[in-house]
Amino acid sequence: LSDQAREILGGSLDPDKYLFTHCTIVASVDTERVPNVRLGKVREGSDSINRKYSDYHITPSSSMFVNNNGDSWSRQVLLASYPTFIGGQNFLEHVQIEEKSKGRIIDAVARDIGDSVYVDILVATNRKHASLIGDIESGKMSTLSMGCTTDFTICTKCGHVAVDETELCSHVRYEKLNTFMDDQGQ
Repeated sequence: LSDQAREILGGSLDPDKYLFTHCTIVASVDTERVPNVRLGKVREGSDSINRKYSDYHITPSSSMFVNNNGDSWSRQVLLASYPTFIGGQNFLEHVQIEEKSKGRIIDAVARDIGDSVYVDILVATNRKHASLIGDIESGKMSTLSMGCTTDFTICTKCGHVAVDETELCSHVRYEKLNTFMDDQGQ
């Protein structure tokens, strides 16, 4: 970890220069196959659906792991991608300009808790940002948000695959964070 931090920070893990904090940044959901679903380009009502996968419904028992933005990641995706957090920038309020970075992410680990996989990160915040450090140490700033880049998204209601915002289905556009009942009554 020391060598990794030295490479990322360009120096040692110096607590006089950095505040080190831990955060569980994201959790996984489990998905299940939708019975008798048609794959490919299909028409459902007035919607054109591009469905590539049949396992797009989130299990009721893991729906608690959907984040506050209505986004979620499968175990498989998180286990494959969590190392990409390592070396990431620590931005404030999503101002993603490298010169405005407040620090770096030193490490990330996947932790299987049974019902989900949690991704924990170790964040080094540069102490030169005294106001932010004060807010973190006092508890005024007690949460983090994460950003990500994806190749595509999958709607958990209809299974539509979208590669960008222009391709989103009406469920993702207008119904995010709502619940629905599937054909099996779940």
